[in-house]
Amino acid sequence: MITRHQMLKLSGGAAGTLILPACSANSLPLTASGIRELTQQPPGSPLGLATSLKQEYTYQAVVEGKIPQELRGTLYRNGPGLFERNGVRKRSLLDGDGMVQAYHIRNDNVEYRNRFTRTAKFIEEEASGEFRYGGWTTQAPGGVFSNLFASGIKNQAGVSAVRKNNRLYAFDESIQPYELHPETLETVGLSHLGLPEDPAVYYAAHSKTDSKNGDWCHFGLQYGRNIDIYFTVFHASGKLKKKWIFESPRYVYLHDYFVTENYFILNLHPAKVNIFGFLFGLRSLTDSFEWQPEKGNMLVLLKRDGSGDPLILETETAWMWHSLNAYEKNGEIIADFVGYENPDHFIGDDPTFSAIMSGRSVVSKYNGEIRRYRIDIKNKRIQQTVLDQGSHEFPIVNPQHSCHTHRYGYFAAGRGKADASLFSQIKRLDFQSGKTAVYNFGEGYFCGEPVFAPKPDSRYNPESAEEPGWILTQVYDSHTHKNFLAVLDAEHLADGPLALIHHTHHLPFGLHGWWSGIS
Repeated sequence: MITRHQMLKLSGGAAGTLILPACSANSLPLTASGIRELTQQPPGSPLGLATSLKQEYTYQAVVEGKIPQELRGTLYRNGPGLFERNGVRKRSLLDGDGMVQAYHIRNDNVEYRNRFTRTAKFIEEEASGEFRYGGWTTQAPGGVFSNLFASGIKNQAGVSAVRKNNRLYAFDESIQPYELHPETLETVGLSHLGLPEDPAVYYAAHSKTDSKNGDWCHFGLQYGRNIDIYFTVFHASGKLKKKWIFESPRYVYLHDYFVTENYFILNLHPAKVNIFGFLFGLRSLTDSFEWQPEKGNMLVLLKRDGSGDPLILETETAWMWHSLNAYEKNGEIIADFVGYENPDHFIGDDPTFSAIMSGRSVVSKYNGEIRRYRIDIKNKRIQQTVLDQGSHEFPIVNPQHSCHTHRYGYFAAGRGKADASLFSQIKRLDFQSGKTAVYNFGEGYFCGEPVFAPKPDSRYNPESAEEPGWILTQVYDSHTHKNFLAVLDAEHLADGPLALIHHTHHLPFGLHGWWSGIS
């Protein structure tokens, strides 16, 4: 994604005139000594989420309950799976070598497997037995001089998984993905998605698929003197439809975006990137983020075909990890997302996602609220409202409504401030009635992103109260130090799981999943 050599060249030597800040101890690797082994962790501790799974498995999982007969296909999951090597440990729950998992579900028969993606970084460090490169949150071992001439952030392929045209991709943040075999999960290699090899093409972890025409939409960031945002759209067939570049009006970090029938919408929250400390080996990239809430948010609307001038609107401050969905209606754009007044779970002196790596519990002050933008395109006005002040993350919709009108949203949710960054509930919100449905797994259980599996052959109407399908979510049980996959009825969440697919081991904190159904 970003290298110091490229940045120095692009900055025109301006960095040489800067007075550099002091080295940040928050960016140095942790020591693995003193971290409790999995079986020694007390019930209720989330440390298991930050414990590496070093073994690769293939086995038939034990099923408790009854998997619906129509639920046939594969659930893919991706996220960091390896946090330490040779006594050196990553600093954040969000950082680590990517591990893809697959649940091949055929009635009551579930085959599970996990494989580390063989990135160039993983292969080299696996051979040496130690970390040699810095990541998003952690510098390479050795201090300033080891990081001063480093080549930047290496691809870990550990954020999201997407299956398209019988090809499976593991995405990292703003870089090319790796292709994996969709059945075995063996690594095929670095992919350019069928395009000519072009180092100036970037792909963020979050893409959008238009549920009506099948367009697969991407964005990616390239940091230089300015930030260039790359937009790439593929036909449902996989052929390139459109590729173009937009210069961002703000120098910020961006993780996700909105897509509607006609628009890309960038939500530029005020997370400034102080890039030169990173370039000169003084801190990690994430420790170079500075939260500037007084500047508010900037929304940029761009036509999907690349035509016309962008529409830029300003609104109240809100950090956004993930969008839920967006659509156009009666001359307005409705854009739903999870927003934070302050991302203190991620940015700051002692954020939750870092504290957990040393076995400490730090409660975030700010919840992830369900928020909505109403954008009046003609009159160039925007209204931001908070729809639910509870604690939420990992918002998803039925993929049959992606980029178009939706009625329901599904979330991982917490019980309050104590769960502000980790979650024990799955919630459904009816945006039409305001009603919610919740299932709580209980104390000491930690669930991840819900994934919606549509019911085969269902014709979904976003105006209908009916939305048949299933919610799949991984759950870590801190009492047994093992995980299970829960299968819930999307229309009857509060009734609890229909089935539990049990693991013989624990799983680290997963990030994002993908359901690939069989008709």
